[in-house]
Amino acid sequence: MDLAETALLHVTAPDGRRLRVRTAGAPDGPLVIAHHGSPGSGLALPAAIEDVAARGLRLATVDRAGYGGSDRLAGRSVADMAGDTAAVADALGVERFRVWGWSGGGPHALACAALLPDRVQAVATLGGVAPYDSEGLDWTGGMGAANLEEFGFAVASAAELDTFLAGERDGLVDAEPAHLAELLASLLSAPDRAALDRTTGAFFHASFTEGLRPGHFGWMDDDLAFVKTGVSTRPRSPRRC
Repeated sequence: MDLAETALLHVTAPDGRRLRVRTAGAPDGPLVIAHHGSPGSGLALPAAIEDVAARGLRLATVDRAGYGGSDRLAGRSVADMAGDTAAVADALGVERFRVWGWSGGGPHALACAALLPDRVQAVATLGGVAPYDSEGLDWTGGMGAANLEEFGFAVASAAELDTFLAGERDGLVDAEPAHLAELLASLLSAPDRAALDRTTGAFFHASFTEGLRPGHFGWMDDDLAFVKTGVSTRPRSPRRC
């Protein structure tokens, strides 16, 4: 996959961890910071790169802690991504920016909007994970069989989730891109399966493989963060880097 239109840099998080960031689009355009799914990585879909370039925007995609080239933060919460995102914007010399996230990146994008209200101009999510302890919410309602099994282990114990995701990681990494739709069948609607053609299938396989290259721990930390309860959404002021 041709990623020649992206630039790679490493950013220091507020606690000293290393974050791997890719940028694309107009270097001086309004900044959009994207949060990938679970699992995944900061690899950007070529169509997204073309889109931001056409719109005069600058795109930054981040490997979340524990994925790809970003150091792990064991025991992290969804809220911890706000500090990491602020550090990325600081490193790029930008005060105000927009965020978006899909699937597991959705709650992390929302956390940035909640905790960085003076910096985040707009937020968008697609198919994001809901807050686990939301009143009156059937949290697993509408989830596919694979998600139900995965989050069942997350709720049961970290040890059980660890064992389960280690096997799932090997299956995703070893799969052929053309067979990815079969592995994700219970998670995809008919239109989604139809959209997972050779190009998008290759992209998602590359994103999964790169994100899971150091292991399954970023994925595990995501799942454990999603089922935490009582996480504060009080605004913070992350340290500038």
